[in-house]
Amino acid sequence: MRHVFQVLTIGALGVAACGQPVTVPSSRLQGNWRTAAIPSGSGIDLALVTAGSVVSGSGHQYSMQYLRYTFTIAGTIDAPSSTFHLTLASDSGTTFTLSGRFVGSDELQAELGPPVCTPGGGGCQPQSLTFTRQPQ
Repeated sequence: MRHVFQVLTIGALGVAACGQPVTVPSSRLQGNWRTAAIPSGSGIDLALVTAGSVVSGSGHQYSMQYLRYTFTIAGTIDAPSSTFHLTLASDSGTTFTLSGRFVGSDELQAELGPPVCTPGGGGCQPQSLTFTRQPQ
C-alpha cells in the first residue's frame, strides 16, 4: 500500500509540474505602447511581443480619430544598449521604420522613418515620437 501511495504522489507531482506555465523573462519592450495623447485623436499604438532579441506584433496609426493604417511589426531589440529597430508593414503596402531607445521603464523615444523620400520634397527627416506603456 505504501508503494502505491508513493507512485500516486510522484504521478500527481509530475502532472502538477506539467500544468505550470514556463515563465521566461520578457523584454522591457514587450507590451502595449501608445504615442503621447494628441487632442485630435491622432497617434500610433503598438502591441509588441518579444522572444530574445526578436520583436513581433501589430499596431495602428490614427489620423484625426480615424484608422489610417494597420501594421504588422517585425524587428529586433538590443537589450544591453536599450535600443530597438522595428519595421512596420501597413495593410496598404507602405513600410515604415521605427527606431528608438528606452527613456525610462514606461517611456520610449523613437523616430518614425518616412515611407518615401523624394528630392526637393522637403527632405527626409524622420518624425520624433514619444511612446508610453499602456495598461494590459
